[in-house]
Amino acid sequence: AHFHHGIRGEEADRDEDFVRQLCLRWDLPRQVGRADVPALCRESGEGLEECARRVRYAFLADCAQGGRIATAHTMTDNVETFFIRLLRGSGLKGLGGIPPVRGNILRPLIFCSRADVEEYCAEQGLDYVTDSTNLTDDCLRNRVRHRLLPVLSQLEEGAEETLSRTMIQLRQDEECLSRQAEQTAVSAAVPEEGLSASELLSLPDALRARVLLRFAGQCSAGRMDAKHVEMLNRLLVQGGAAVLPGGVRVAC
Repeated sequence: AHFHHGIRGEEADRDEDFVRQLCLRWDLPRQVGRADVPALCRESGEGLEECARRVRYAFLADCAQGGRIATAHTMTDNVETFFIRLLRGSGLKGLGGIPPVRGNILRPLIFCSRADVEEYCAEQGLDYVTDSTNLTDDCLRNRVRHRLLPVLSQLEEGAEETLSRTMIQLRQDEECLSRQAEQTAVSAAVPEEGLSASELLSLPDALRARVLLRFAGQCSAGRMDAKHVEMLNRLLVQGGAAVLPGGVRVAC
């Protein structure tokens, strides 16, 4: 399955044709989708990368018809994601990186580095095409890729593998805390009122934050971040009311 985002002109046309020819040569079924992502961004107000991802995965889900979707994310992509999220102040969930499996999405190459994949292609005589935007330093991911990762490999041999193992541990910790938060939210629930402030205040900070985020999600609040959790923590101590993203009003 290949999706043309309508962003890179003739180069994107070349990529689409490459996939068509490859599928013909290997006698593979193929599905190709297209969208004018820049125009969709202007309509929705989304960022280019966010919009492109949304429409691409919608296309893949339509192709899969409830089946599995395999993407080509590598260990190197995962390490880049780790540093991007670290620089943007992500919490434990974000620092866990890209999971090998999420729902019906599989990432079979997530434990292979980009260098491993390129070496395999060279050994097997496999052609591939390169997105020229990956060669610039216009976005944070490319700056991490071109400037940070080479230094990292010089500082410590096998740094990508080490960070990959660390992300597995972080995901395990996050899963454990999330399960505990789910159980705690049930015990802290007050029928027709919400959550018990006194019980929430007795929780460790990390667990209380997860319970609050889970509760906000159940109330159909919009995207929450650290400042909203901090606001809810203040309400628990000081009392009062506030409005969460999505117009959800909370009071204590």
